[in-house]
Amino acid sequence: MKIFRIGLLSLVGFVAAFLIFSYGVLKGRDGLEFSLENTQGELAFHHFNNYSRLIEDIGNGCAESAIEKLEFYIYVQKMLMAEIIQDSDFKNLKVYIQLRDSHLLDNLMSLEVDWDRSLILHGCPKN
Repeated sequence: MKIFRIGLLSLVGFVAAFLIFSYGVLKGRDGLEFSLENTQGELAFHHFNNYSRLIEDIGNGCAESAIEKLEFYIYVQKMLMAEIIQDSDFKNLKVYIQLRDSHLLDNLMSLEVDWDRSLILHGCPKN
């Protein structure tokens, strides 16, 4: 009878531990999903603002200012991708870029990431 109680208690303990673990995994996923959705929302907002400024520049006859901003946005995105690819081992990301633009991947692997580099954007005088 004593062995039965020990076995039953062990089984109950195992089931409880499994349920607590499962609950923790589910809550962790909820947090991750929120984090990803929040990040996507912030990126969408940032892109919206940038695109709006570009349209405003073009609408005000400042195509050169819009082109300068586009070049800056591209440079920042390249530095971000380069930093991620150079500092980590995201094989899937490397394969993703390689399949779509092998020259870009080579460029990113050799790009010197310098976030301290200052760039001056000349705004549209009509804005």
